[in-house]
Order: sequence, then C-alpha cells, then structure tokens
Amino acid sequence: MKRAIECGITAGALLAALCGAALAWEEPEAAYAKYQRAALTGDEQQMIRFWTSARRAQVAALPEARRQYELASAGAAVPLAYTLQAKSVSRDGQSARLVLAAAGDAFAEAKPEPMYGSVRMVLEGGAWKVAEARWSKSPPAGLAQPRAAGAQAPAAVPVRDMTRPAGRPVQANPPVLRPGTPGCVYKAVMTDEEISRCR
Repeated sequence: MKRAIECGITAGALLAALCGAALAWEEPEAAYAKYQRAALTGDEQQMIRFWTSARRAQVAALPEARRQYELASAGAAVPLAYTLQAKSVSRDGQSARLVLAAAGDAFAEAKPEPMYGSVRMVLEGGAWKVAEARWSKSPPAGLAQPRAAGAQAPAAVPVRDMTRPAGRPVQANPPVLRPGTPGCVYKAVMTDEEISRCR
C-alpha cells in the first residue's frame, strides 16, 4: 500500500512538472509581443520582467532619474504595430533573433520611412527575455528588401526548352504497356492456379 502511494505521488509530481514546463514554454515572438504591450501601456513591472537579469541589475543600480529615463526610452523605442519578417533560433535553443518591420508612423516619434528591428532574445529560467532590441531605417542583413513601386523586376532566369530536339525522329509505334502476370501472393486459402504461380 505504501509503495502504491509513493508511486502515485511520484507520478503526480512528474505530471505537474511536465505540465508546468509546457505552460512556461512559449515562442520568442510571443514573449516580445508581451514586452511590447507592457512597454506601450507603461507597465514598468511587466516590462522589466521581460528584461534579462543582467539588464535588470544594470538598471536597478542607476539613480532614480536615470532609471526613469531608461524605462521611458525603452517604451518609446517600441512601435505600436509590427510584423515578424524572420526568426532564427540557435542550435542549442538558448537564444533567438527576431527581425521585425514597422511603418515609420507606428513609433512615438513618427519617422518618414519604414523601420526594421533586430531583437535578440535569450532563454533565461525557462522564459524568453529581451537581451537587445535595435530599430533602424535599413533592413538587417539577409532580409530581402521590398521593391519600390514602378521598380523593374530582377532579370528573368532563362527557362530550359523542353521541346523535342531537332533531327530526332518521332517513334512510329510507341511501346504498348501490358499488364503483367500477378506474382506469388501467399494466402491462407489458395486456388490451384495461385499455388502453381508460387512454385
């Protein structure tokens, strides 16, 4: 009886741990979306929660006026809306890079051109944290730039001609495909013909 109770408690603890780990896991872009919402609403505690422990310690050590400036500038650097252009996760799964795009007027200080963000996320304590976020006018390396209206399309790739080569005669009587004889298939009950095919 005691053994059954111990097994039940162990199984329950294992199940709770697995469910907790599954609930704690989320994609890096979902964590950045929560950070963005917290920054836009001015929820400092929630925003700080998505910073890495090193960044939290760095900001906590600042004088109060400088700390408030850091929080305000972090909130102003987040656009109202953005689109995820690319995501790459490291092989060990401990860091990720998000490439984002936003219209220039989506920022607190409106910009005339679209802006591109490069966000580095790290996995800390089972949750994604914002390690670094930079926004600029030029897209990050490796991201295809959209074509301007009226711009010419890139040169077309030559297409291979799939017609019959010249000088090669067409076959007058193409080969006819006929069904073959069925192979040997062993069954529980077989006819004499099926047995003779299997000899």
